Amino acid sequence: MPDDAALLEEFYRILRPDGILIVSTPNEWPLETSPFHVKEYNLASFIELFESRFSCVDLYNQNSGSDTPYNHGQARGIVATTRENEELAECYIAVYRRKL
Repeated sequence: MPDDAALLEEFYRILRPDGILIVSTPNEWPLETSPFHVKEYNLASFIELFESRFSCVDLYNQNSGSDTPYNHGQARGIVATTRENEELAECYIAVYRRKL
């Protein structure tokens, strides 16, 4: 999403009040290895992007369990993101609620 602010405004516009948005992003994958991504996010920047229009309901780590350099040792699957495991995520999945 080259214009993430415009996309978020559109999400906000089309969601009903109190509507739910589920989004994901790779955890700091280098852009040169991710041809479908134009911006790099870590957990803090991913959350910050949404906070003006959405409230975070849940965060999850998603991992392939493969030997890719972006898997930081977490087993395959999706688990709740905690302070202890947030750096292990290959990707983050966030569940947001549209602010009223």
